[in-house]
Amino acid sequence: MARSANDALQFLAEDEVPRRPGEVVFREGLTRNLVGFIIYGGLTVLFWLAATVLPMGRWGYGELVYFAYPAGVFGLLVSALSWRSVRGTLADSNWLLRMAPEGLYLRYRSYLNRDFPGQPVAVFLPKREIKWLRQMREVGRRIGESGEETWTVRLDRLEIKLRQEDLSALNEQLKAERQRYAAGRFIGKGKSNHYPVRALPEGIIQIEWKGMQSATKPKIGRALELLGRAYPTEAAGQREQPPIKDLDREAQEAEVLALTEAGETIQAVKLARQLYGFSLTEAKAFVDGLSK
Repeated sequence: MARSANDALQFLAEDEVPRRPGEVVFREGLTRNLVGFIIYGGLTVLFWLAATVLPMGRWGYGELVYFAYPAGVFGLLVSALSWRSVRGTLADSNWLLRMAPEGLYLRYRSYLNRDFPGQPVAVFLPKREIKWLRQMREVGRRIGESGEETWTVRLDRLEIKLRQEDLSALNEQLKAERQRYAAGRFIGKGKSNHYPVRALPEGIIQIEWKGMQSATKPKIGRALELLGRAYPTEAAGQREQPPIKDLDREAQEAEVLALTEAGETIQAVKLARQLYGFSLTEAKAFVDGLSK
């Protein structure tokens, strides 16, 4: 069991986190990942059947085989990723938060990266250190293929305010986690860019509850009801990110870092290209450097 510099937070390996019968556990839901696997798996089968059957028929659609084969290959790759996500949700390591009488156990290693080498994987937050919890809805803008901010995302996050404001030890653990990878993976360069926990200034730990890659169960409203039995809760808040072009240079650069820390690498690369005029290769190298 490793402790932070101020001895308030405790960093734990997987087998050091206690399990108790009947405890309240919050984890990634199965439904979204399973539905994705079924849809992409079904499309893969459909495309491959089309590629096999259509040339043999007399309907005049044989030329579609040139589309069906590549579409089938793409569907197969996405199905493989979806199946890995399904397996992750069924694993014992699929938990995000455990509520115990003595405090909260927070797993910052993503269920998608359960095979990462190295420990620790979680942090223990003593009950006495937790000041309040609240829901935070973030409305952010994302850059489309045209290079313009063409769509918005709505993310539900759980924020935990600690009595201590120094989260440097946690930040070091999160930084180390972003640098890990699992050798031998076929897809994804050895890791998934899913990092559900961030450490913010003023002693706030932010957890992605529902977002681009997260759908934690139960929903955040119900989760706060359960957590509210043991901890003070604050009214829900909302943050709306202004358009990137309206931010000053310092705020734009901070947004690149925030996207990188949240695992939204593609968005961070797009924004870096806009800000610095990088080529795609240069922007990728720059963003990779931010996580080191």
